Amino acid sequence: MKLEYPDEYSIDKDILAASNRYSKSTCMWASHEEQGWNTSTGTPFFATSPDGVEELFPSIGDIERRYGLNISAVHRCLNGKLKSHHGWSGFRYASANGEVLRFRQCDQVKQVIASIKHDPDSRRHIINLWHTPSMVHASLPCCHGSIIQFYVCNGRLSCQMYQRSADLFLGVPVNIASYALLTHMVAQVCDLEVGEFIWTGGDCHIYLNHVDQVLTQIERGPYNHPQLLLDRSIKDIDDFRAEHITLVNYLHHPAIKGEVAV
Repeated sequence: MKLEYPDEYSIDKDILAASNRYSKSTCMWASHEEQGWNTSTGTPFFATSPDGVEELFPSIGDIERRYGLNISAVHRCLNGKLKSHHGWSGFRYASANGEVLRFRQCDQVKQVIASIKHDPDSRRHIINLWHTPSMVHASLPCCHGSIIQFYVCNGRLSCQMYQRSADLFLGVPVNIASYALLTHMVAQVCDLEVGEFIWTGGDCHIYLNHVDQVLTQIERGPYNHPQLLLDRSIKDIDDFRAEHITLVNYLHHPAIKGEVAV
């Protein structure tokens, strides 16, 4: 970690030992934020990846910051009170095994982008949000993104997303807009033009408490599509912010409200 992020770490001999000698056995590299931490407030522990690679962390908070995990979920998982949590799924998988936190960081978005850049003709540009061990225990398994596949043809990037459960009134319009935006963003950072976004629904349904709203909506005529503009200076997917996204000539009817059915 020190080699990857040299500006975030400095040496501190007081975290693991109260020795006046600096050596591998008495010192460790710790983030600047952890300099006030000591062994009276917690216990250092090793995080072990499934392939056996160990990494020493001075606190659970360090894991939270480095890997984007929810700190309360980490505590509950280590205490055996939580088997799965949405914050531990999605683009990054993590699980707990006994008293040792085991993790494998898997940023699927960045992996797909790298694959598109270096092997555009591959048939494996896939993001999979359906992580079966997590879904078994999830309160609400992910409805969309079970399979997200990108495809490059003639310099254009297309995307197809399979949605296992589709709330046609409230959910699907947002899902389509979100993945269409994602397609534009990925295309930009891969220096490609935008092709198509293809939506596929499994169980498509309209809830009873949405019927009146749907009948109102289908009586309305559609407006012309707006134009989506992205800040062309953005070259890394993680650098996108709301202010980098603009809709030109966006027109809409008055909002129709409905309750989310879970």
